[in-house]
Amino acid sequence: MTYAPLDDCFDDCPKYADRDAAEMGIIACAITYATRNLSDGRVPRRWPGRRFGREGERLAARMLDLGVWSVRPDGDYEIVGYLEHNPSRDQVMAKRAKKAEAGRAGGKASWSARGGPKTEAKREAPASAPASPARSGSAEPNTLHFTDLPSLSSDPVTEIQKLPENAVADERESGVVPVSADRCIGVGDKITAELREAAAMLGVQDIDGAWLKFCGKNAGQWRHVAGSWQAFCVSWSRVERADRDRDRARQSPQEPPGAVEARRVAIANAQAARDAKDRRERAEAVPLPVDGLRKIGIKL
Repeated sequence: MTYAPLDDCFDDCPKYADRDAAEMGIIACAITYATRNLSDGRVPRRWPGRRFGREGERLAARMLDLGVWSVRPDGDYEIVGYLEHNPSRDQVMAKRAKKAEAGRAGGKASWSARGGPKTEAKREAPASAPASPARSGSAEPNTLHFTDLPSLSSDPVTEIQKLPENAVADERESGVVPVSADRCIGVGDKITAELREAAAMLGVQDIDGAWLKFCGKNAGQWRHVAGSWQAFCVSWSRVERADRDRDRARQSPQEPPGAVEARRVAIANAQAARDAKDRRERAEAVPLPVDGLRKIGIKL
């Protein structure tokens, strides 16, 4: 998006001192049109009429008389002195190209700073690469440690598939799901007390059923367990509430036969009584002295 530079003294400029509101409006609109389309001050011949109708054509002729606009050799209008206060099309395009080149250079530098070439090398490495050696003194040689995790700069789902087959299984030997970090969710994961408490606070009643649904929906996907579980519980509690309301509506006692018809008859009788009262009041009203009112000049 481009912006038309109109300074705060635009309305006090001696050149426009005696212009009315309509003339000032078309002057400003013509400047914004030229800036938006990078036309170097050129305004198409049909633009005033297409934008403002017959009033626009009259204002265009007025701009020519005042010397604010001039006629180009091709028949279009030109804003006099436009390039004295606004950049040309070539200058704007050069500035945009310079910004785009700077953005590309910054992106390349940021990618290199994050270890871009190393990431490409990891992606090209064979998937059957041997697992890192076990730490000294560790009782479980196949336990997945933090230093063995792949770089998160690449696709985590792809990288988790490159891990040893027993790595994820050993991570789940404790029977509970870690809450404080992202991980690959499995169907057989067990819910922790912390996650159960969060579900209860969010109004979930069937927590075990919700957890099975959550694991089945996100099985094999890389998720932040706590955040994803809380978002799932919010939607799941709404589903449970809707089900409870539906069951309650089904169990509510039905109206006795004829109740609706009786209510309709009562409403009709009340309306008939009001109409009869209105007719009675109109019949008992004292008639106006029409002739007397006409004599004093009141027209009825």
